[in-house]
Amino acid sequence: MPGEIDNGLPWHALPTKERLGILDKELSSIESLYRSNMDNYNKEAALLYGRLRETWEAFIENDLLNSAVVRYEGNVRTQNLKEVEITTSIYRQIHIAMSKCSTWMIGHDKAKSLDVNRSKPEEIKNDIDILRKFSKEIRKRGDELREERESALEPKESEKG
Repeated sequence: MPGEIDNGLPWHALPTKERLGILDKELSSIESLYRSNMDNYNKEAALLYGRLRETWEAFIENDLLNSAVVRYEGNVRTQNLKEVEITTSIYRQIHIAMSKCSTWMIGHDKAKSLDVNRSKPEEIKNDIDILRKFSKEIRKRGDELREERESALEPKESEKG
């Protein structure tokens, strides 16, 4: 709003956890539209799905890839790779979630066979929570990988004879 001062970081600079909190608040603010004004609900839910997709992208860059490669920066932090693991299961989860966001966000034309109405608020909440849970799991696994890989790089004790 004009004249308001916001001391927080801009959306593009926020970490995954903070973005998810904002998405929760945005969803809460549009839930009543689902029952009262479906046209407005669909517009707002589409915007929310776009922001959820952006949050998945930030999650990939910052959490999954541990900021080893950051958009618009000229360097690669190879040491950060010690916390990175991308399995087929991880890839599949990301693919499914981002595809759903792309289906329902503004900016992608919808197939004629798709329902024009966006997901119910409960389903959107579940989609947000999927990323919240997944992010925690990835960070936990990253900590485990760091310990495992740092241990693997420690010099072996030589046998004394």
